[in-house]
Amino acid sequence: MFSKGLLLGLALAASTLGAAPAGLPADGGPVADLCHSLRPQTIEAMNDALYRARNIGQFQIVALVLPSLGQQAPQAIAQTSFHTWAILKSLPDRGIALILVPASGQAWIECGSGISSSLDEKTLQAILDKHVLPRLRDRDPDSAVIDGCSALAAELDVDLGVAPSSRFKRTSAYWFRKFYPYVVGIGVILMLAAMMVLVSYRQEPTVPGFRHPDSGKVFSRGKFIFFTSRKRRPDSR
Repeated sequence: MFSKGLLLGLALAASTLGAAPAGLPADGGPVADLCHSLRPQTIEAMNDALYRARNIGQFQIVALVLPSLGQQAPQAIAQTSFHTWAILKSLPDRGIALILVPASGQAWIECGSGISSSLDEKTLQAILDKHVLPRLRDRDPDSAVIDGCSALAAELDVDLGVAPSSRFKRTSAYWFRKFYPYVVGIGVILMLAAMMVLVSYRQEPTVPGFRHPDSGKVFSRGKFIFFTSRKRRPDSR
């Protein structure tokens, strides 16, 4: 889902991969929502938290929420951001970019060369799989940004102190995905139970010494009966 490249510089990125999509931030806070999919309170809370994390851990996490990647690779977008975004210029080799495309449900994490040793590919993939991609599938980009950035900071021993918005915002898609297997399982059990009742109701009673009320047949050997609503009467003989 993502590839982590070492950042070699804007000039190399421009010559090999071309210019990054227009509209990437040159200033502003660590969270850039270019497709207007985040709530204002999410942006405000995360900007404050990521500024505090920068002062504590000497690294900078940024979140880019884009309508699409255009014709560029995530590495090129991250490289451009690290060298043109004002908050990253002082720490270009200790920057971490969380890139989200909510429309396609995709996400990537790109790291600077100075911090890649602390965040290996396995760790970054686990963060995407556990904290980011499920939120995007639930169409909850706010939680994807909060949970993804919080998990990245936690790997670097910094607590952002922001409660995951996924605890408070549950979409219909989330509830459907959560309870659909249980609903199907209960439905199958009820259907099987109804079939067993129907089959047993249609069977002739087979209790020894009882006569069938319609046929008058007396059964000499018993069989297991689930349920029956027919009345039995003792053999008159």
